[in-house]
Amino acid sequence: MGDPWHGPAPGSGRLSFAALSDRLAEWPGHRLFTVMVYEGVSSRRLWSSRPDIWPPGGAKPLPQNSALYRIVVASGLPRLVEGRAAIEAAFADHAQILAAGCCSAINMPVRWQGRTLGALNLLHEAAHYAGLDFGRLAVLADAAAPLLATQA
Repeated sequence: MGDPWHGPAPGSGRLSFAALSDRLAEWPGHRLFTVMVYEGVSSRRLWSSRPDIWPPGGAKPLPQNSALYRIVVASGLPRLVEGRAAIEAAFADHAQILAAGCCSAINMPVRWQGRTLGALNLLHEAAHYAGLDFGRLAVLADAAAPLLATQA
């Protein structure tokens, strides 16, 4: 049958996080891809393209006064964090992010029935996501909604 962690059963047509990571690596690209699910005042990592550094299960606080909460969770809009100073201001684990060569980040909301379930987080080198078509990325985020709906 398959599962979202290891992949769908052959021919099932179901999306997996690994398949989504492969697709996102092709476009728009990433050095790191994580999937977060929002649970009240915290977020939990469901999947990571780099489990050696950012393992699944890691949780972070999600304060309602944060930019991430206001933009991504409450408004359902993507957030682009661009440049070293912005990464340092936006992420508590910025030293780890910068050490991985990432200076651009996107938090793309995954929404289901008007509610933000979580986010697809893509990180890459500086200016990698400049001029990105967020509408196209939203289609891929929508495809991930059923996977997150079973986890949220």
